[in-house]
Amino acid sequence: MAGASNIQWCEPCGRVGENQQAHSWCSDCSEPLCGECLKFHRKGKTTANHKPIPILEAEKLDFSVLNIPETCHIHDDQKLSLFCLQHDTICCAFCLRESHNACKDVESIENASKGVKMGTAIDDLQHRMSEFSLMIGKILNVYKNNLSSISDQRDEYKEKIRNVRKELYTYLDELEQEIDTKFDACNKECKGEIEKHIKDLTTRKNKSDSWQTAIETLTEHASETRIFAAIKTIDLLQVEEEMSLSKF
Repeated sequence: MAGASNIQWCEPCGRVGENQQAHSWCSDCSEPLCGECLKFHRKGKTTANHKPIPILEAEKLDFSVLNIPETCHIHDDQKLSLFCLQHDTICCAFCLRESHNACKDVESIENASKGVKMGTAIDDLQHRMSEFSLMIGKILNVYKNNLSSISDQRDEYKEKIRNVRKELYTYLDELEQEIDTKFDACNKECKGEIEKHIKDLTTRKNKSDSWQTAIETLTEHASETRIFAAIKTIDLLQVEEEMSLSKF
């Protein structure tokens, strides 16, 4: 039986060691045929009623359709020649004895297949396959829509993240600007206040230093009366300065 890889070669020619390109496919024999073998095929007594199709059409078919078994998968040397109506299955003579000996409705494939083209089996199967295809199509659409929805949600969340990031950056910029403004104002105010205190304290220090110098000079050159009066005067001034210093 021809395989998917050698359907292009004539099988009868291959059995005698010749390689001829196939031009037709016989479904009844499940084998590809070259032009010469096709002529003999149509002349043969047992194959004259076969209806081969162009090989290009056969290549479009699913391989499982082309590779329909002719022998039993249990008894591989036995041809599938019988049909059990009770079990709706094709079998060989050995299967009949082993598994269908109690079945009453068993007939040859030739008899069972008579009128199949005019019967309802093909229409029923095609209807079921059409319904199945429609159902698969609907399920596919659901999955495709879900896939599209996932992509849309991904884009939506990415856009939200971009917006949040933008808003956060804007907020941080505004916060930084506000802090800079407040610090600038505070720096200006605090700097002025500190400079004022420095100036005041420098003046007070200079006063204290000058008073100390005056006492030293008076102690060395003035009378005790003059020194006493100076000490009392400077002492009062020093008390005021000390009291003022506690405010800093």
